[in-house]
Amino acid sequence: MTFLPAGYLITDVSRLARQIFFQRRTDNQLTQSQGRAIGLLSLNEGIRQVELAELMDLTPMSVMRVVDQLVERDLIERRQDCKDRRAFLLYLRPEAHKQLAQIKKESEALWREVLNTLEPEKVEVFVQALEEVRENLSAIKHRQN
Repeated sequence: MTFLPAGYLITDVSRLARQIFFQRRTDNQLTQSQGRAIGLLSLNEGIRQVELAELMDLTPMSVMRVVDQLVERDLIERRQDCKDRRAFLLYLRPEAHKQLAQIKKESEALWREVLNTLEPEKVEVFVQALEEVRENLSAIKHRQN
């Protein structure tokens, strides 16, 4: 068994799923980057912009533009970090939660369609394997830091 293609497959599956997801969205209210940003913020509220950039695998300057757009649309807000007056923490606004509910509904529908050819047991094993791989990668990353 070869492990080399696993990383490529994971990346390609993620890329294709994001493309299809955002092509299907009819409201066109969010770009892919904006949707990813509020999705990641929903899991990590109160992080700094530089941390969001790392999670999105983008440069801080690229994320700054996305954050500025989301602030302008009143979807997120910057709050001053009481520990560092130069830094700001990012939080979701109420409208972002409405957007996230719709994104979650549409995302679940896409993944039901994508995984419908797999038996439920295989889906469960697949998700558990991905979670374990993510945990292993996180542990390796923390050991290197």
